[in-house]
Amino acid sequence: MLFGIFFVIIEAKQLDMKTILRNFFSVLRRFKTASVLNVLGLSIAFVAFMLIMMQVNYDYTFDRSHRNADAIFRVDIVQGRKPLSAVRSRGRLPGLRLL
Repeated sequence: MLFGIFFVIIEAKQLDMKTILRNFFSVLRRFKTASVLNVLGLSIAFVAFMLIMMQVNYDYTFDRSHRNADAIFRVDIVQGRKPLSAVRSRGRLPGLRLL
């Protein structure tokens, strides 16, 4: 019942593309500063996302060019304040697959 009422309301208030574009450009003209800030913020967010994804891709495919790439492990030597040190080895996650 609710879906039928919702569908009738949408059908009754459909706008054509010309009206939507006219409204869009009217809002852009009226709120220039807000529009510029929105576009600028979206652009910065998109660039940040792309940079992060490029770094993640680089990290996951770093040693993939070697023949025995699955046998390469990272070894970290962590030295604390005391003379003790620890060696950690981090291999690939078992469920992780590269595209």
